[in-house]
Amino acid sequence: MTGAAARDPLRAAVDAVYAAVVTHGEDWPALLAEMASLCREGPARSPGRE
Repeated sequence: MTGAAARDPLRAAVDAVYAAVVTHGEDWPALLAEMASLCREGPARSPGRE
């Protein structure tokens, strides 16, 4: 099950963090930098929704 498909928001968040850690592995500084960048950008917007 992917994080986005989880019905429980907490489970979805944990799944997303787990996937990010697995993707970045030992390169956790890059993971933190990417997360900080996303936080500065704000929430993602869907195309056509503004």
